[in-house]
This record gives sequence, C-alpha cells and structure tokens, in this order.
Amino acid sequence: MRSNVTTFLIGAILGAGLRDLLRNLSLNYKGDDEEPIYVELESQFILSPDILYAILKKFTECMSNGLAEENYKDMPMIPSFVERLPKGNETGYFLAIDLGGTNARICLVDLKGTREQPVLIQKKAVVPDDVKAGKSEDLFNWLADLTFEFVNENEITNEEKIKLGFTFSFPVVQSGLSKGKLTQWAKGFSCEGVVGKDVVEPLQKALHNKGLEIEVVALVNDTVGTLVSHSYVDEMTFMGVILGILILNVSKGTGTNAAYVEECSRIKKKDLKGKQMVINTEWGAFDSERKYLPYTKYDNHLNKESLYPNQQNFEKMISGMYLGEITRHVLVDLHARGLLFPASNINCLLKRESFLTSQMSRIERDNSKNLDDVKIVLEKNIGISETDLNDRKLVKHVCKCVGTRAAQLSAMAIGAVLKHSGRWDCTVAIDGSLFEHYPNFKLRIQQTLRQLFGVVSDDVKLSLANDGSGIGAALIAASC
Repeated sequence: MRSNVTTFLIGAILGAGLRDLLRNLSLNYKGDDEEPIYVELESQFILSPDILYAILKKFTECMSNGLAEENYKDMPMIPSFVERLPKGNETGYFLAIDLGGTNARICLVDLKGTREQPVLIQKKAVVPDDVKAGKSEDLFNWLADLTFEFVNENEITNEEKIKLGFTFSFPVVQSGLSKGKLTQWAKGFSCEGVVGKDVVEPLQKALHNKGLEIEVVALVNDTVGTLVSHSYVDEMTFMGVILGILILNVSKGTGTNAAYVEECSRIKKKDLKGKQMVINTEWGAFDSERKYLPYTKYDNHLNKESLYPNQQNFEKMISGMYLGEITRHVLVDLHARGLLFPASNINCLLKRESFLTSQMSRIERDNSKNLDDVKIVLEKNIGISETDLNDRKLVKHVCKCVGTRAAQLSAMAIGAVLKHSGRWDCTVAIDGSLFEHYPNFKLRIQQTLRQLFGVVSDDVKLSLANDGSGIGAALIAASC
C-alpha cells in the first residue's frame, strides 16, 4: 500500500504543471506522453520543484544533525581530518591505492609543483567476487599482491619509505588522518572481519609482509580525493561528488557521495582546533527510515532484493549501480500488465541485473526514426525475442523517467550542500561516467538547479573530474 507521504507527492507532481516541467528537462516526448501509461510513469518518477524543495529541507536538516551527532544514520557527515586543500606547489612521487566498488587501482603520482594535471601511472584490476565476499586477510593480501606487482613492474625504488594514501570508498568513521573504522559495507562487498575495524592497520601489515617499504599515511574517501585532486588544478573547487559510475557491458557500478569544505565551528560533534575541514557527507545513506524520498513500488522491489535492505536508500535512486535494475523492474511490470512486449518472451529480463545502466544510456542516446539502436539493445544484447516501434518508444520513455529522476535528485543534493554553505561562486568536481556519458544528465542537473535556486545557480561550475580519487589520495599523502 502506498504511504501517505508518497500519495501526497504524486498529487503534488500532478498539480505542478508536469507537462511543462518534463519539456523543460529536455524530455520532448512529441505526443506519446499523452498516453495513459506515459503519464503514469511520469507521475511516479518526475519530481516537481515543490517536492524537491520538501526533500531539500529534510536533507539540510540531516546535514546539520550529522555535524552535531556522532553516528547519525541519515547523514553521517564524517570529518576527514583533511584540513587544507593543495597549494599547487607540492612535488615528489607518492603512491595511492584506490579501492572502489568494482575495481582496485594502484597509482604512482608525480607532482611537479604546478597546477597542471599530475603525471599518473596506474595499474587496475577487477576485485574478484570471492575477495569481496571473503575474509579480511583475503582482501588486504590481494591489495598488497597487486601493489607488489605494480612496484616491481615500474621499478619503483626510494631511499626512504614511500608515502601512500589509501582511498577506501566505503562508509568509515575516522579518528585521524590515517585511522578509520568501516561502519558498513556497500557496493556489493560483504567481506568478513572488516566492519567495525580499522582498515589501515591490516593494509599496512599486508604491505609489510610483502617486504614493501611503504607507509600508509592517509585514509581517504573517494569523494574527498576527488575534491582534493580537482582543487589542485582549479582553486575554486569547493565540493567533490561521485555520481554512480556506469560500466559498459558490466552490471556493477559504484554509488554516490559528496565531500565539501566545512567551517570547523559548525562541526559540533568534534572539538577541532583548525578553521576548516573537508567533510565526507556519506549522503548515499540519506533517508535511512524511508520517510522523505518518493519511493515507487519498483524502488521497494529493488530495496528488498538488495544486499543491504533499507540502507543507502538515496544511493539506490541515483547510482549507476541501481538505475538499470529499477528500469528492469518497470519493464517486467509493464509486460505483466500487457502494456509492453505483448507477443515476446522476456525470460531474459527476469534475471536480476539483466538490464544495465549503460544500456539505458545507449537507449536514451538513440534518436533515429525507428529507434534502431534500441532494437539492437533489446533484441540482440538483452535477448528479448521481438519488439515493435511502440515497445521501443515506451522503453526509451521509461529510461528517460528513471534517468531524469536521478539527475533531479543529484541536483537537489548538490544545491542543498551549497545552500547550507552559502557558497555559489565555486566549482563542483564530479567524477563518474553517469555524469560524463549519460545523455542530458549534466543538462538536467543544471536545469533543476536553476528551477530550485534561480540565477544564483548559474555561478556554479559543474566540472568533470577524472581519476580524482587516486591523485587526491597521493596529494593528501604529500601533505603529511
């Protein structure tokens, strides 16, 4: 049964000039959107400014609560102990290990003392599923083995221990720059013996056991790394954002999060001596009690089937890891109702993660008269037996609705942080191919910011940040 909050939200959408809102968000459905199923989908996924304002109000309240309370679930607001951004004059060689949701990278960063992009050499490997679900020592020994191979392949030697920054892209409560305990796994990891434990100590031990003269001097969230890295080349950078990377032809992707520069006087839960500190918001955890976001029945299905039910609820609406799965649930439901693929066998869609966010991106990009590329995706790549043009139009519409909601909520969250900080004339560094490659995603963020905040949002520069987490960790190590 739909909650009272969701019922109110749907009613608010329908009363907010939805048709104009959709067209302002570059959806341009050219008549098909007058069909009842199109209107129904729009009413469930496209969010009016009034709804976004209501969510934004709760979002900023949770930010303030997270700055005041330890272990606040809705928005942990974790101090990173990074007290300054790069000056641009840092020099030397530094290492970084970047552990994300899908891959791990070992990076050697050569800082030249200028604000030009640092020289980066890296080795990347997909984290094996048995490592993700194994024991603590399996994970850290695997990282140490990868580092050992990288050091030998690149003949890295140094008279003193090489400093290393460890980018660990999971919720961690830090007690210092190089100390932090994992609070919960995300992004498909369930490794035993890590939750509640410090993650630097076992990595340092594993590196030592491999005979590597490397000192782990900084524990860095990937979003903090993105902020620090981009600030090295653009001193106006105030915020770093991860927008769920979509991986071509792979069902996995990473989540979403943000970091920004906060005044220490506003971080009530810590007795901090400095003026400013980078805060890791962990905004993917927003709405832990599922009260504020407009969940559809498709979101609820995804949540129940996920590795982490009732956790990372905001992330599940905007991350590249989940958008394809939400869309799959919609398509299966429409088929069951006789509205989509009525003469087709869709057993291929009944399997979890059989419809990918990268395929959504490809579908949205197809503007051909007969949606020929959509046909290829559905029939050849996914395996649906047969589709007609009406099927393909409706699938594209579903993708647009799910993708647009993700962009709208991303804009709401970015705007909430900037409003909280009173900072608009700044750069927001965004890492992730969802932002880089998904059709109209950046444009929809910009348009939603303009709808919510007016012309002041025009001062915000949304800038793509590539490979930010590894370089950022090395830059933080350089400051130690």
